[in-house]
Amino acid sequence: MASAYATCGHEKGLCCILGTGSNISFFDGEDIHAGKHGLGFILGDEGAGTWFGRALITDFLYGLMPEDIHTLFNNTYQLTKEEVIKNVYQKPAPNSYRHRSRVF
Repeated sequence: MASAYATCGHEKGLCCILGTGSNISFFDGEDIHAGKHGLGFILGDEGAGTWFGRALITDFLYGLMPEDIHTLFNNTYQLTKEEVIKNVYQKPAPNSYRHRSRVF
């Protein structure tokens, strides 16, 4: 309710929250009506760090990044497809992926 009042006052409107999770609701000036949103961090969570990270890594591994960015990313992290798959599917806590001395 606080975010709805802060966003809309007592007027009708949409209240959206983006960050490590996303949420949207319709506020009719008095009550909040839930929207159709959010499937959690694995199936949805558009706009979260995991969503952007997944997009970044898949573009890198599929060779979809612009060449200059791909080269910079590769020179910095030196990731292999095998290493990423092992960290995501075989090691515990894939949401706190560890690569050498860096935590993603």
